[in-house]
Amino acid sequence: MEMHTTSYGSEVEWEITSSLGVICEGGHGGVYKSDDVTKVSDCKFGNGQYTLRCIDTYGDGWHGGYLLIHETKHCESFTSGHL
Repeated sequence: MEMHTTSYGSEVEWEITSSLGVICEGGHGGVYKSDDVTKVSDCKFGNGQYTLRCIDTYGDGWHGGYLLIHETKHCESFTSGHL
């Protein structure tokens, strides 16, 4: 899993939840740099359903950034608030 940022990377946050609560999360405290790729290795998935919440602390989206999970881009078209 990888977080790909473009501009304003420090505004990017996300979390993945299941019926058990938060499975993993990232970006809190403005840790992502702009125009960067960060590997995420602390997420452990089993069988079941998950919800991905995409968050931008400024509220104007990820500017084309995305979270890559199993070769699928998520939140790339996210443009405001959270998705």
